Amino acid sequence: MHPRAIATSLVALGFAFIVVVWMGRASQDPIVETEPAPNTTNIDDGRPKISETGPHPKAVCDEFKHDFGIMKHLDSGSHTFVVKNEGEAPLELKTGETTCQCTLGELGDTIIPPGESTEVELKWTIKNPSSRFEHSAEVFTNDPENEMILLMISGFVGRDVVFRPEGSWNMGSITAISEGQFEGMVVSQTRPEMELTNISVLESDAFGIEVVPMSEEEIKEKDAAGLFLNASGPTAPPPPVVGYYVRLKLEKDIPIGQFEHQIKFKIKVDDKTPEYEELMTLGGTRGGPFSFFALSGSGARWHSERLIFQAGSIQAGKGKKTGLIMLIRGGGEDFKVTELSSDLKWLELETGPLERAGNATRVKLNVVFPPGCPQMARSHQNPAELVVKTTHPEASEIRIKLTFATQ
Repeated sequence: MHPRAIATSLVALGFAFIVVVWMGRASQDPIVETEPAPNTTNIDDGRPKISETGPHPKAVCDEFKHDFGIMKHLDSGSHTFVVKNEGEAPLELKTGETTCQCTLGELGDTIIPPGESTEVELKWTIKNPSSRFEHSAEVFTNDPENEMILLMISGFVGRDVVFRPEGSWNMGSITAISEGQFEGMVVSQTRPEMELTNISVLESDAFGIEVVPMSEEEIKEKDAAGLFLNASGPTAPPPPVVGYYVRLKLEKDIPIGQFEHQIKFKIKVDDKTPEYEELMTLGGTRGGPFSFFALSGSGARWHSERLIFQAGSIQAGKGKKTGLIMLIRGGGEDFKVTELSSDLKWLELETGPLERAGNATRVKLNVVFPPGCPQMARSHQNPAELVVKTTHPEASEIRIKLTFATQ
């Protein structure tokens, strides 16, 4: 036989053997019958039944979402929606899921004849102090074109007293007394009777304080400019109901360097609530006729706005030498640095020679962390202090905050 014919015969015999084996195994497998999926369309979930032939009711609401405005935290509110039946058959209502208490009219008013209406009342309590609130209720009907009505309430959680700016008030960098001015605002979103009975700057008599009521036009103007917005969301709250400007003015000289004081506000929100106190931080920097620069190559940094010298990380066993260049303007030919000291007695401080350039004087202030110095971290919250005393009439004492970490 020809070789090609022999190969073809072998392939055919192999294929036939595979088919026979497969059919034998398939005949031994059990037959599995698949049951049809249950019909879920006719499950009774308690919703009103919709007529297949008609006539049908028609559910109509004047509003589906109501903006309630401003409420206070823990206060309760309510709003009534009206549902009308403008169809040709009785309208049946049933409440579904709700995020608040929902009442369908009076007892028996869950079935509304054609041409009649009923009330759906939503009641809620502001339990979350976040700046916005929203509640909703589902109402199912037998109207084939409006099987579920979603009623919604939204609004803002107002505050009795709001400071603008919030957090702290900063006067910035001041180089002369006349520059030391700041204007803040204190407003109420909920209390039209709120008033500031007293304001004082603690531990300082250098600041004058003026309180000026804001007119309705000024409140609307500030509100339109977005000065009462916060990060709660894209929708703006209603404008405050009352507000005051608080104007601070530096009236006496204060030491050069960073300053921070507490402003104490005594506030009365209404005749029924006892007067209470709020504190606000007032800060800034009193500048002078000088500039500072960290020594290059030392890894240190100088923060001019807050007069902070950041010495960085130091190996306590090895120590480190760093420092500042002080450039001071004026002071005359007899200008001197009379003292360089710190509240850390183990720091080694020294003043370099004076270099004069016209009306300015340049001097190096060396700060040495000696080998074997104590291990500690002094951050912006608990900085050490350097004090530079000079003969300059406008910069007799300069206080510098020092931050570092020895390890």
